[in-house]
Amino acid sequence: MLTEEQIIEYGLTLEGAQVKYPYGKTPLVLATPDGHEFCELYEGTSPLHMVIKNTPEKSLLLRSAYSCIKPGYRCNKKYWNSVFVDGQIPDEELKAMLRRSYELSCKSAGKKRKEDSPAPPSAPGYEFDF
Repeated sequence: MLTEEQIIEYGLTLEGAQVKYPYGKTPLVLATPDGHEFCELYEGTSPLHMVIKNTPEKSLLLRSAYSCIKPGYRCNKKYWNSVFVDGQIPDEELKAMLRRSYELSCKSAGKKRKEDSPAPPSAPGYEFDF
């Protein structure tokens, strides 16, 4: 069973991942290089409580497969799961879930950046007076 320290260490192996405390003393947040959350870790809880992202389909599947996985605390329950690390989930699967959360958070950060960016001059709707 992964410890709190091992989860943090693994999370920080993901490219550009960082630790933040945006909500005060708790939770510890693992974030993408752009600062988007991919894991909330409630330090000192027993069993250890973390909140991670997945696709809506996979989130439901994981909840039905493991009694230690519930809808995400304080998050959009469609995408986020609360995971109570109690030994039910094999370490490698837990790491894969963390990696998937990181990948989805990076992907959604890129999508948001794209939506926030102005359209290039060649996009429809731009008029040029030459």
